[in-house]
Formats: sequence, C-alpha cells, structure tokens
Amino acid sequence: MPLYLEDELFYFLLGISCLHTRDLGGSEFYFKRSLQVNNENIESRLYLAAVNLKKKDQANAARLWLNVLDLEPDNRLARKGLETLKKIKSTSELEEYITSNKFYKLTPKMKGFHPLLKQFMIIMTLIVVVAAGSFALYPYIKVDKNIREQAVNLSLDNYIGPLINMDGNFVFQMTGDEIKSLFKSAVEDFHNFDDNSLQMKINKIKMSNASDELKSKISLLENLIEQPNMVTLKTNFNYRQVAENPLLYRNCYVLWTGRITNISYEEDKIKLDLLVGYEEEKILEGIVSVEIPFETSLNESVPMEILGQIRNLGGKIVLTAVSVRSIIK
Repeated sequence: MPLYLEDELFYFLLGISCLHTRDLGGSEFYFKRSLQVNNENIESRLYLAAVNLKKKDQANAARLWLNVLDLEPDNRLARKGLETLKKIKSTSELEEYITSNKFYKLTPKMKGFHPLLKQFMIIMTLIVVVAAGSFALYPYIKVDKNIREQAVNLSLDNYIGPLINMDGNFVFQMTGDEIKSLFKSAVEDFHNFDDNSLQMKINKIKMSNASDELKSKISLLENLIEQPNMVTLKTNFNYRQVAENPLLYRNCYVLWTGRITNISYEEDKIKLDLLVGYEEEKILEGIVSVEIPFETSLNESVPMEILGQIRNLGGKIVLTAVSVRSIIK
C-alpha cells in the first residue's frame, strides 16, 4: 500500500482542496479518511463540522463540535461553531451565512504550517502523479460519459408539448419555467453521474403538476440509475431532510451513521434499528428501521455507518442496506 494512503495530512489537504472547489462530498470523505488514520486530529474534526454546516446538516455539525470540546474543552472554534448555530434562526439565515466569508472563520488556520512544507511538497508531487494516472485513463472515462450522453436525448430545446397539467392531485405546484429548470437540472445530474440527486428530482417532477409527457420523458432515466457505494455517493441527504418529506426521497440512497439496536435475524435478512446521529451517544436525530439482505458482522457496542436505499412502508422510513461498516476509532 502506498505510504500516502495512510498519511492523515494527505487526506487533510485533499479535504481542504475539495472544500474550496465546492466539492462537499469529496471534502467530507477525505476529512473522514483523515480521522480514520488519526482519530484525534482536531483540525480534521473542525473542518468536517464546517463541511456539515455548509451541507446544511446542523445536527452533525453540532455533534462534531461537541466532540471537539470533549477532546479540547477550551477549543475556540468549536465554541464559536455552536454559538453560530444558536444565532441562526431560519434557513435563509443559514444560507446567507454559509455563502459568506464568515463561514471560513469556523475553519482552523494552518498554524505552524512551515515545518510541514517538505511533506506538503511531497504530497503535491503525489497528487500530480495521481492526476497523471487519471489522465492516462481519460479516454476510458470519456467513453463512459459518452455512453450516458448518447443513451437518451432529453433536451427540451425543441420541445413544443405542454409543460403543466393542473388536473388531478399533486404535491408540488410549479410554473412552467420552474419545471423546465428542474428538468434541465435533473438531466445535468445524469450526465454528471450524480444519480442520487437525479432520483430526488425525478421524484419531485413526478409529484408535481408537470405534464404527463414530461413525466414520461424524465422517467426514462430511472432505469439507467446506478447503485452507489460509500465512495461514489455524490449527494447525501440528512435525516431531517428525509423525515420532512419521505416520499420525495423514495429510492434515493443515504449514508447515515449512528448506533444499532433491536437486531433480529430472519431467514433471508437482518432487521435492526439505526439510532441516526447517535454514534457519540449525545445527539439522536431519529430512529430508522433497516433491513440488511446479506450476511454481515454487527456489533451494538460500536458506531456503525450504513449506506441504504430509502423505502416507505406505511409512512415509515425504512432503509434497505447495500453496505454496512463499523466506524474505525
């Protein structure tokens, strides 16, 4: 195994790079990987808390800041983060804060970075090497993208049919321009391989007053959606989002952490309850039923991370797991 794959600084710097390029999924992944290498890395925890806030996942941000205070009771940034959460009273205030320069005041400065300069240069060299390797694979990646581009033509540029159908029942009422914008955004997700965001937008179009023609057109993409894994999942939805409107997220995938309880083994599956957000046994966001259709090792005494597909049974959120792992401490 290359040495940099066990270097917390390597993942830490990648996390910062992703944050500044607005790749929040990548940033979250690399800061988590940094913590797996060194669970006591305070800077990675602070950055991870800030990333969660930028993703509008306030519960996870609070949990991480509280965790930092457990390790460093006088940590100024963790206290500032919790104080900031108390001051934010609405989604508009949150949006304003995370898009302003004030947001970066919640992230640690690179104090004493000069002793790491040599390591930094080595890591930058490694990144260049990795990038060069990726470039060598570009023709194959390009072919895959072209397959998606050629799979189906969903452009509305020449569409002359109806946009709206006000007959029947619908949950979301939108204007024609809003429907076209959402449709275009869904197609962009498809070409960007962000299938989870695509699924949510397909659901929204189907639950809206969009015309039957547009609903049929966008439904063509559902059969082309691919199952993600813990690394390839681009857009993750937090518990609060899903709990507010479970039907909107039907068939989407979520990567949630917490403790597990009420484990029962049946002939073809394992059933359990996931205490979402309760991995540090401080904040409980909610309880979700999980079905695991494969054999796996489970331990109620350690935090778990579950990637699952959302189903709705009688208005209740149920996850069908596709991947389960213990959180490394």
